[in-house]
Amino acid sequence: MFFSLMKKFFYNIFTVLALFKGLFITLSHMFKKKVTLQYPEEKWKTPSGYRGFPRLVPSDKEGRTYRCVSCKLCEAICPSDAIYIEPNEPDDKSHFLLDLNRSPKVFDIHMGRCIVCGLCEEACPVEAITMSEEHIISQYDQHVRHKEDLLLPQEYAKHLLEKKRKFTFTTKISI
Repeated sequence: MFFSLMKKFFYNIFTVLALFKGLFITLSHMFKKKVTLQYPEEKWKTPSGYRGFPRLVPSDKEGRTYRCVSCKLCEAICPSDAIYIEPNEPDDKSHFLLDLNRSPKVFDIHMGRCIVCGLCEEACPVEAITMSEEHIISQYDQHVRHKEDLLLPQEYAKHLLEKKRKFTFTTKISI
C-alpha cells in the first residue's frame, strides 16, 4: 500500500516536471530568430558549390536552339542510364562523332533515375549540359523531362556557365 502511494506520487511529480520541461523548451524557441521560409514566395538560397539537376544550355548561334551536338557522350557516361539521346540525321550523311551541325531529335532525362553526379556535365565537349541550382523538381507526372522542358533561359544559362568556369580548377601534381 505504501509503495503504491509512493509510486503514484513520484509518477505525478515526474509527469509535472516533464510538462514544465516541454513548456520551457517551447518558450525558449519563441524568442529565437525564425528560420521558416514561406515556400512559394521565398526560395532557399543555394550554396556556392551546390550541384542541382542537369539542364540544357541554349545555343549562342543563330538558327540553333540547342547547343547539344548529339555526341551521346553524356548518355554513355551516365551511371544510372537516365539520359536518352536520339540524334537527327545529318544532311550530308557524314557520320562524325562531333559534327557541330547536328542537333538532338530526342533528348530525355529520367529525373527519377538521375543521381545528380555531374558526370554528364563533365563529359560534354561543348558545355551543352550544366547542373542547375534547381533543387525541387516536384511536378505532377513528369519523371521524364524532354528537351523542351530542360532548356534554360539564355541569361540564367550564361550565369551558370560563368559560375562553373569560376569554380573549376586544375590540380598540379608535384613529384
